[in-house]
Amino acid sequence: MLQVARWAVLTLNFTGPADSPSQNAFLTLFNATFTPASGESSLLVSGFFDGGTDYRIRFSPPEEGKWTFTTASTEPALDHQHGELLALP
Repeated sequence: MLQVARWAVLTLNFTGPADSPSQNAFLTLFNATFTPASGESSLLVSGFFDGGTDYRIRFSPPEEGKWTFTTASTEPALDHQHGELLALP
């Protein structure tokens, strides 16, 4: 499980396809919904294209504890990616 200190910035790295069906990778919609274990106040965080096949999402957890995330994208290779992280004190 990924670990990050509360308020620190965690960068999540994703790989998109080399031959994106989108005509412009900068226009690819890409985000993730982060939800704390409490189930309260999910946060939607936008991702970005970082060149080549690299896409990133940066998240800074506002509270300690376990978080889950799920991505959504117009690019099938980036859609429905999921994981979890632990925000430490």
